[in-house]
Amino acid sequence: MRPPYLACLLCISALASSCLSKTDTWEVGAIPDQASFLALTPREHRRDSLMESHFRKRLASIADGKGFIVKYPDSLLRHFIQKEKENYQPHRDNRARFRNRSIRNGKPDPEGMFREPFVWETECSCYLTENGIIRVQAGQWVFGGFSLELELGKSGYLGGKFWEDQHERLVFKQALKDSALRDDVLVDNVEQRLVLSKAPSFSRGERVLGRMTFKTVPYFRSSEFQASFSKEGGDYSAAKMDTVRSAGTMDFVCQLKACAPADSLTRWNRANNRCALRPAFASSALFLSPPFVCQKPIHGRLEPFREARPSWS
Repeated sequence: MRPPYLACLLCISALASSCLSKTDTWEVGAIPDQASFLALTPREHRRDSLMESHFRKRLASIADGKGFIVKYPDSLLRHFIQKEKENYQPHRDNRARFRNRSIRNGKPDPEGMFREPFVWETECSCYLTENGIIRVQAGQWVFGGFSLELELGKSGYLGGKFWEDQHERLVFKQALKDSALRDDVLVDNVEQRLVLSKAPSFSRGERVLGRMTFKTVPYFRSSEFQASFSKEGGDYSAAKMDTVRSAGTMDFVCQLKACAPADSLTRWNRANNRCALRPAFASSALFLSPPFVCQKPIHGRLEPFREARPSWS
């Protein structure tokens, strides 16, 4: 006969299982505070409006040819317009919110990038790679920042990585044995739970909605580091290092984009003996649109928005 408390535990477990089903290494079920996340904040509304306005202007600049330095055939311009329309994805359906905390030597870190209760609202991108893996990338970078990358395969959750960058302030070590300080680190997540609203079908245009709870492996930062002060010349000491970690949650929604070479313009340039010139509107770092090219991370670091830059050469 089972003890009464064991019976209660079994009942609780059964109820939980009925609400949240596990699929390999991610879970499918109700996402905590989902309604709150799906309601846009004023900042998200404004970003969504600005991106849509920019998209409309860019279509016009393609149609009248003013977005290009040289004149291209109408057939190629129509091709660009069609691709832009096919791949445009509004910010409201491609965004993330981070509620993170920084930890230093086992305690809250007053010098860390994340201070509660501040919520980071960022862009989020989902790519379907050629080998059928969903790559979710979200983060913020303005002369320093962070990003979180997750990978999902048909066999289950493949893992995640966290990137932090202090932009030319050499304060980090990935491991204590490292001889030199660096301005960024790319580390694994070791405590992680991914909940999706539904199991992905791995098809282009699919909407992926989920929450990731994570905690990174320890990494190391110079004890001289102060968030509000940068040492002249960036000469930080490695004699004493703090052990730091980042942890928190990322609520995200994104539409799957296919990673494929954007080579139409390149082929036309080569056929007509022209240099591969970039359109004037391609210089925008905030508003990027497909065709996308899946590139390898630069110098081993995650750069989510730079990797999504259209390839015009």
